Amino acid sequence: MANNIVMKDNDAKNYTEDFISKEMAADWKISKENQLLFIRHSIYKQVTDQDLYDGKDGNQQIAEDFNNRGVSIRIRAC
Repeated sequence: MANNIVMKDNDAKNYTEDFISKEMAADWKISKENQLLFIRHSIYKQVTDQDLYDGKDGNQQIAEDFNNRGVSIRIRAC
């Protein structure tokens, strides 16, 4: 993302960093590691129109968290 035009803009970068901080302060009722992955995935998808995480690593916990209805809603809201 460092090479992306949107993220080179200081206002966009600052907004994104603030957004990540606020979302990480919220309790999604999943591991913080997965929460950060999903937040970063959402941002990356919005900026590049590509998936950061494709879910093909076989990690069952990530799959369960991703399919959690509350998490799914938050990801779409991002």
